[in-house]
Amino acid sequence: MTSRSDSRWGFRRRVGGAWNASRRRRAAATVELALLFPLLTLLLDGMVESGCAFLVQQAICDAARKGCATGTLPLNSNANITADVNAVLAAKSIDAGAVQITILVNGQAVDAITAVQGDQISVQVTVPDFTKVAWTSHLIFMSNAPPLGQTVVMMRRA
Repeated sequence: MTSRSDSRWGFRRRVGGAWNASRRRRAAATVELALLFPLLTLLLDGMVESGCAFLVQQAICDAARKGCATGTLPLNSNANITADVNAVLAAKSIDAGAVQITILVNGQAVDAITAVQGDQISVQVTVPDFTKVAWTSHLIFMSNAPPLGQTVVMMRRA
């Protein structure tokens, strides 16, 4: 293999077969990257969407648990429960308008303040449309996802 000096750039470059083989390797690597880049991008997007769905699910689980715990205490109404659920969601940066909160006492949709000791308080927090709480505006995997939701049931305390 011979090399010659290129005084204009101040480095030596290869002349002959080694130069062409190096170019072919770089060209092959470029083609491989061009073929794999969409797949890697799709994989990364799926991980971001799955991570967001997991965090939203955990947030609504925490909100339902906190709301139900509030409902088990005496003299707390549906307004107190809803306020606690919205506070947990706000702390997790989830818009309260994107969720549905259902409060039941012994399976009936009545105000929790009417519950007596031993009654079941049920708080359900649901995100019917995941696109309203997603981190990205374009969803590939979760655009047709079923609603995310959590129901917590506890007994009213004395």
